[in-house]
Amino acid sequence: MNQEIIYRALEDPAGRESLCVYASYDAKSRVQKYVYHQLDRIIDELGAHVVFVTTSEELDEKDKEKLSAMGVSVIHRKNIGYDFKSYYTGFQQFEARLGQFRSIFHCNDSVYGPFASLKSVCDRMRKTGFDVWGMTDSWQINYHIQSYFVCFTEVVFEALREFWAAYDFKCDYDTVIHCGEVGMSQFMVEKGFCVGAAFPVEKHIAPYLVKVENEETNAHTCMRAMAKPRWYSITHRAMTINPSFALWKPFCRAGNPFLKKKMLIDWSNQGLHSGDWLNVIDDKYLYAKSITQASIHRDRPALVGRLKPKKYYFFVNPVKFLNYTKNWALFMRGLVSD
Repeated sequence: MNQEIIYRALEDPAGRESLCVYASYDAKSRVQKYVYHQLDRIIDELGAHVVFVTTSEELDEKDKEKLSAMGVSVIHRKNIGYDFKSYYTGFQQFEARLGQFRSIFHCNDSVYGPFASLKSVCDRMRKTGFDVWGMTDSWQINYHIQSYFVCFTEVVFEALREFWAAYDFKCDYDTVIHCGEVGMSQFMVEKGFCVGAAFPVEKHIAPYLVKVENEETNAHTCMRAMAKPRWYSITHRAMTINPSFALWKPFCRAGNPFLKKKMLIDWSNQGLHSGDWLNVIDDKYLYAKSITQASIHRDRPALVGRLKPKKYYFFVNPVKFLNYTKNWALFMRGLVSD
């Protein structure tokens, strides 16, 4: 057995058309209810065999029994290499049996939900012709699918093997983002595969950019911003935000099943939603909402002291910088309040 693997119990995936490698970590070494709910929905709606790979310090016997009863393969490994090492570990265990699957999913517990039908999204994406797709994409650093939910169709399985064979499992977070999350999408693009998202950032950010550019007092500034240096181009900044945070509301309304865990737990992100996610999500997903609230109350840190406003320091051209920040504030208000 691989020395990094502490515990392994592999179930038979017979009859399942997809493989889902689910990466998990919990600071208190428990599998939370929202995670069990996600696994249940993945099994039921995607017809997937789940490989649950956890890097928690321990794995409780009750959790082992419950996961086994669900038909989930369980791997408990040392906390090395972040989620991408977990994705590879799960892939490696079933590599010899990939021929029986139509698709491979990468999922992790960094999101809450689902608050919408996974099946309807997957059925829609099967018709689009994408070889690799995710729920959301991003232009931060370079174009990529956000790694909390990614689907690889069978035409890219060999390319996925190539990627893992060349991947350097570094342990620092920045390298994982650059070489893992961004690197994997770029690798598939360079191989000539069609890569996209069910809820693309360009589609959902465009209406808010139009709002800013059509504001009478700011139209001249915004139109000229396209030709300005990158540091105060509204369009450039808009395409480098984290869409899972800034665009959570239009994504939810469009049918995205997930909300980022960090957005709801961190006090610094309260201004993005102000608790309004409870009103946006339909009450037919009441169970998912209730276990999400329970997880938030469990993991949200105590607010010590006051949150200090960010200070802006500018040295190039104060007038131009203030014009830029005025437009950026208008744009962000539209995202949060619409």
